[in-house]
Amino acid sequence: MRKTVLITGVTSGLGLALAKEFSKQGHTVVGCGRRQETIDVLQHEFGHSHLFSALDVSDDAKVRRWAEQVHAQYDKMDIVINNAAITGVLSTLWESKAEDFAQVLNINVSGTANVIRHFVPHMQAANSGTIVNLSSEWGRTADAYVAAYCASKFAIEGLTKALAKELPSKMVTIALSPLIVWTNSLEKCRHLLLPGEYELGVYPHTWAQFVVPKIMALKRANNGAYFTWSPNFQEWVVPQP
Repeated sequence: MRKTVLITGVTSGLGLALAKEFSKQGHTVVGCGRRQETIDVLQHEFGHSHLFSALDVSDDAKVRRWAEQVHAQYDKMDIVINNAAITGVLSTLWESKAEDFAQVLNINVSGTANVIRHFVPHMQAANSGTIVNLSSEWGRTADAYVAAYCASKFAIEGLTKALAKELPSKMVTIALSPLIVWTNSLEKCRHLLLPGEYELGVYPHTWAQFVVPKIMALKRANNGAYFTWSPNFQEWVVPQP
């Protein structure tokens, strides 16, 4: 059955790969990202049955207006994937600038909350839909120089568990860690990985092919769960905090 899938952060990395895979499988994609030029390219590439908008999800007023525009064209979202996130400036916590730390939390956490705030009411009214919040292994353990990012992803884990308790009986939300995917963000943090970890990574399109069927198969019994989904997960030993 054809679904309408909302994905934030579609201009690169996991978001772009997910958008392409959902579209390839016949679903309608509604996406946003901060780079207008890339959004224009995606709109042309995907066609008029899909909708792409330039948007910073950390701006609640803009998310509200975007949601109004989207709902004027589509009744509700079947799947919402909160993927938009930044790693931020790598530094010790005490050397981080307040504005840099705040930007990470504003995009990664408040951005997710903003999207939920303005799209879930329509899903709630229909008592149907799936919300996937992208987390990280750095949302379950921690490392040096990524304190803001770790804080944001630990927050996503807690936010998801709280949301799960609030949703009506036929809706589901999960926190999803992609493990190691070769994106620009990973390259930025590559030196923080343990020996051999980088080699267990996959390309974004490979990850999306693996994950999309799993998202489509989510059921109410999965509500509030946290998953690590990667083709190489069986080879991965999760480090202790």
